[in-house]
Amino acid sequence: MNTHKMNNHKLTVTYFYLLFFISLVVAYETLCEAKKALVIVPVADLVGQPLSTSNVLFTYHNIPLAAGTPKQSAVCPRLHQLLFNEIVDVIEEQDDEVQVNIATVYHLIQISKKPQITYWTHKKNLVQLNDLEKRKIAIHKIPSPIDFNNPSLKTTHSNTITLLFPWVNPITKQVFSSGTRFVLTPQQLQKNYYSIYLFNPMNFSFTETAIPKQLCLHYNNLHNNGERIALFIQLLHKWAHQDNGFIPYVWGGCSFINACKKDMFTSHEIKNKKQDLSYFVRDEIQGNPKNGFDCSGLIARAAQICGIPYFLKNTTTLAVQLASLQKKEKLHEGDLIWMPGHVMVVANIINNTIIEARGYRAGYGKIHELPLHKVFKDITTFSDLQQTYFNNKPLYLLSKENEISSTITTYKLLKLASIWNQQASHKS
Repeated sequence: MNTHKMNNHKLTVTYFYLLFFISLVVAYETLCEAKKALVIVPVADLVGQPLSTSNVLFTYHNIPLAAGTPKQSAVCPRLHQLLFNEIVDVIEEQDDEVQVNIATVYHLIQISKKPQITYWTHKKNLVQLNDLEKRKIAIHKIPSPIDFNNPSLKTTHSNTITLLFPWVNPITKQVFSSGTRFVLTPQQLQKNYYSIYLFNPMNFSFTETAIPKQLCLHYNNLHNNGERIALFIQLLHKWAHQDNGFIPYVWGGCSFINACKKDMFTSHEIKNKKQDLSYFVRDEIQGNPKNGFDCSGLIARAAQICGIPYFLKNTTTLAVQLASLQKKEKLHEGDLIWMPGHVMVVANIINNTIIEARGYRAGYGKIHELPLHKVFKDITTFSDLQQTYFNNKPLYLLSKENEISSTITTYKLLKLASIWNQQASHKS
């Protein structure tokens, strides 16, 4: 075979493999697209392992508010929550459960730098998008998904509104959580309402529905990062000061539908030969899924509502993804106070308050705003906190009874605004 023929042969082989590779990519993308699914319930619990085969004590129908200790995953397997209109990738189906990948948040583990995004949920919470397409349902009426791989939220939010507060559908009486997103219709209503597309999973159709503007945020009304952080603080403040009660603490929670009115809870013990197990109960909260927040879910949900590209699922992840306060810097409202297993938000610099979702073992079990002197022993101002931090002295965390619940030797003061730098480095 001469050189000319050999070159032609190589080109033919190269061209063949190139076409083969392209076909694989197209097939893979098509497969992934076919497996995308839409959340069709107001709130969907996510767990780490399928509950039908795991050694857990509860099912999706009765996951409690929180376990007696955070490590009791058999008691409270909830890790996160999805909201209506969110889109996931279905990886596997097993009986009544499906394994999904989500893109709204991720967490990191020590053994891998790869973002962890895989969970399980009940099959009834989802409908696959290809089923909608087969019925010729208009997919463009579903909000573009929030995706940490595409941290610019401007295009994601451009034609949508996001609920700042829960909204009750006046026709079905179904309640949708803060953070739920809807696509705007071209229809112009009176000045106090938005017109949105609302999917009805019962008959696989969209209706045009009006939502009061006071319950919503249109992302286009935010012009810079400072406005987004200011709105973040304003929203957290309103959540922490409900007119009709308070938002409960829920382990793995990332939703707000109903406020609690009675600040009463009890601990229930489970008889187990291997270990002492317990979980917390509020009698006024019945049914599942429970709605509320844990400390990191509170921050993630509020930040994303306000257009902040915050995708950090848990305290372990945010501790390594956000920049620490430097000696030449000052704390600002919206910055975070991190310690192993917990995080709180700097709420008001002048009044020296924080906002947090605090667990039940500390005596709270809710979202609230507290002055620093009720959070840490001998810390009254943020100046005190910064001085303690830079002098490498421990913090003494207080319970509701004003007793020292733990001594914190490892903690960080983190700058929320550094999330934009983190996202810029992530893109590069």
